Amino acid sequence: MKILVLSSNPSDGDPQFDKAIDALINRVRASTGKDQTHGKETIEINHLTLRNMNLKDCIGCYACWLKSPGICSVKDDMEKVLEKFVKADVVIHASPVKIGFVSPLAKRIRDRLLPLVHPYLKIDGDRMTHVSRYDKLPKQIVVLTNGEYSTYNHVWQRGQEDQYIYNIHDLEEIVHALTCY
Repeated sequence: MKILVLSSNPSDGDPQFDKAIDALINRVRASTGKDQTHGKETIEINHLTLRNMNLKDCIGCYACWLKSPGICSVKDDMEKVLEKFVKADVVIHASPVKIGFVSPLAKRIRDRLLPLVHPYLKIDGDRMTHVSRYDKLPKQIVVLTNGEYSTYNHVWQRGQEDQYIYNIHDLEEIVHALTCY
């Protein structure tokens, strides 16, 4: 199993968040074994600290849909993120909550995932969703701080059977969710 951790802490002035992410990664490694077999699979954890990467905002040009399908026109480190994203089985979006919302880095990454889908829509249950460009996209877990996860969980999870939200301090719950995949 390949796990990608996208740490969206915008500032190294918030060391508690970084420590919590490290604790989460260490707990996952301890429960599954770093690069050991999990069932018949090898566990591989990639951790990207987004503040250390050159990541620009989406410019809304839709070139990734119309001009060069699946390829973003903005040239930065997002290509590396997308490559790891599509190869992962599980992606953990980790973000501190600032002024009631995820960090700007977390929002930037979500916006820049647009090349992973087609511009076409389909009805999926009670909602519209874009058609995926790939046969399989990873399960997604969002890890938030400041107790805001319950509010986001209600909004985020509506119709999202493959996306879950947890409080960063609920390590056992997160590890259990990861071991179920």
